[in-house]
Amino acid sequence: MPPHPLGPPYRIVTPRLVLRCWEPADARARSALMERNLDRPVLRRRLRGDEGEPKSSEDRLAEMRRLRARFDLDEMWSYAVLTAGGGALAGTATLFRVPPAGVEIGLSAWCGEEHGGQGYEAEAAAALARTAYELLDAPRLYAACPEADASSAALFRTLGFTLDGTERHLDGAGARRDQLLWSLLPGEWPSSPALSLAADASAFGALGDRLF
Repeated sequence: MPPHPLGPPYRIVTPRLVLRCWEPADARARSALMERNLDRPVLRRRLRGDEGEPKSSEDRLAEMRRLRARFDLDEMWSYAVLTAGGGALAGTATLFRVPPAGVEIGLSAWCGEEHGGQGYEAEAAAALARTAYELLDAPRLYAACPEADASSAALFRTLGFTLDGTERHLDGAGARRDQLLWSLLPGEWPSSPALSLAADASAFGALGDRLF
């Protein structure tokens, strides 16, 4: 599934956030955020057992370079999420391809404790949903969250996603990490709370052109 000719956006601006593609220079900020929050249950629930956190400086830099390379190749669109006012790194948000046809929203490391409880996750997820439907020609939008992550489940319900079921899953250490699977269909998107929340978002391409 190719992206829209105008997309993907390299920068998305919402009333309170800026989502932009990762740069290698973000390695230190990402490591600092993860290390400050690594013991928080909300982050531990979202990390797979094979992610190797905390990472060394060399491994983190390699990770940042891979994320940017995959973004530029339209394989996976991973964004740094920053507060609009001070530009503080608050977490990550990602759009994945889901073969054979679909796009998945991922909020895998939204971990800044100081940014919790302000609705930032919903704002970022709604902006990604708009990106998927308006710029990436997504025929269907998916999301998944750990079964134990009640806050993420509530978020997807609030945005208008429907719970499709539970996927039984084992992490790299063989422990059960069951996932709740969610979807938002094209016919549901125009009347969804996600579209209302993303109405004031703006998206910009690699050359700075406004995409929506």
